[in-house]
Amino acid sequence: MIELLRQIELFDGVDEQQLEAFAALATEVRLEVGQPVAVEGEPFDRFWVIAEGRIEWTRFINGAHALLAEREGPTYAGASNILTGDPANATGRASTPVRALAWDPKAFRDFLRSHPRVLQTTI
Repeated sequence: MIELLRQIELFDGVDEQQLEAFAALATEVRLEVGQPVAVEGEPFDRFWVIAEGRIEWTRFINGAHALLAEREGPTYAGASNILTGDPANATGRASTPVRALAWDPKAFRDFLRSHPRVLQTTI
């Protein structure tokens, strides 16, 4: 897991021991095509690190779902929303099978509190 987190810019500068402690709190999740990581208008229930696969981000505009972006792993989702409490501004669904790591919001907020540089990157 540490090797995966090291590929994510958000975790630059976090020392090995702290990254290992954070990684130990993760749950490995596999998503099938169509399963969401976030739903537009709803709160993020997890901080996500997408290890493999692709997430398609859409937004409901003028009565239709508009494709905003596709993000391939390794990447992350939910950081700023968990920090601010704002709901997701788009729906993210697996467009391929996805292997991901997920943390509950409290674990991610606790991590941010103890890592000001990561917090600044999130804002």
